Amino acid sequence: MPAGVDPGLQIRCGVARAALGGFDSHTPPPTRWRDECVSWALHRVVRHPADSAWPAFWASKAACERKVVEIGFGNGDFLLALAQNDSKACFVGIELSVTSVTKAARKALQRGLDNVVLVMGDARFMLKEAFPPGTFDEAYINFPCPWPKKRHAKYRLSHGDFPAAISSALKAKGALEMTTDSKPFAEEFAQAISATGAMAVDLFEKNPRRAVRTKYEDKWLTQGRDICRLRFVKVDDFALPSESEGGFHVHRILSVKTSPARAISGTSGGEGTHRYFFGGAFSGDDGTELLQVITVDDGFEQRFYLRFVPKPDGVLVKLDECSQAFRTPAAKAALAAIAG
Repeated sequence: MPAGVDPGLQIRCGVARAALGGFDSHTPPPTRWRDECVSWALHRVVRHPADSAWPAFWASKAACERKVVEIGFGNGDFLLALAQNDSKACFVGIELSVTSVTKAARKALQRGLDNVVLVMGDARFMLKEAFPPGTFDEAYINFPCPWPKKRHAKYRLSHGDFPAAISSALKAKGALEMTTDSKPFAEEFAQAISATGAMAVDLFEKNPRRAVRTKYEDKWLTQGRDICRLRFVKVDDFALPSESEGGFHVHRILSVKTSPARAISGTSGGEGTHRYFFGGAFSGDDGTELLQVITVDDGFEQRFYLRFVPKPDGVLVKLDECSQAFRTPAAKAALAAIAG
């Protein structure tokens, strides 16, 4: 095991090695063992901004010469190629797909990249809640879904809060680059980003030949399809305020004799665009109960579990150890409903 590796990881990898039959220190680790070690270490790359450790972790990146973000990184090859080419910069990837996040994290670990941070979530929310305004020097969006049908227009990155969120996240003179094979979407996106008043179109190029490309880019170019590359520069101050209050760290004693989890399971509440729903309730042999909570704030959805633990003076409700959530208006309303 290389020097500097977390001792806990060494122990877990040692257990994995023993389970696989073991081998002496002179034998190259088998692929399966290496993969097992990588799986245990995914938390080094994948971070949740609602975690209590996030502020200190992100503060540790202050010394990076540049901060770069890719929205929707897919298989991660583009982001990781950038990271390999610039070890002094910090590269952040934001992606909704758990499969994509896991695959990219494994690649980053296997390549020994310690300048990559992956965040799973909706970029519209994460850009303004996880990072202070003016954080990033550069941002990349490669071949986002154009959602061509009118009924799907609300899902386009040209709609909703995204143009404002990405504009806020960039530093003064920071740059945003977007590539797409849909010219109508490119034109619509350019209008939406420019409409913030903070960003100006710096480049609108057809069929660029970039040093680092995505697999889709290579595929489309091979097929003779046209690709549009847009580049914007932040030319004016623009910052969005945070709407959440950081991580949702629940630890409250309810003055009740029994857990209310089953009684409120299946109910919902909230106001306007901030709604919550109490899903299934599950009981443990020790008397504790888990309650699934789903919250939605202006389209940002969270799913987490609250644990109800019997105590001499009531019932303790807390966020389950395996859950992480932001303290959004809907999350606070859900807790108030439980406490009330």
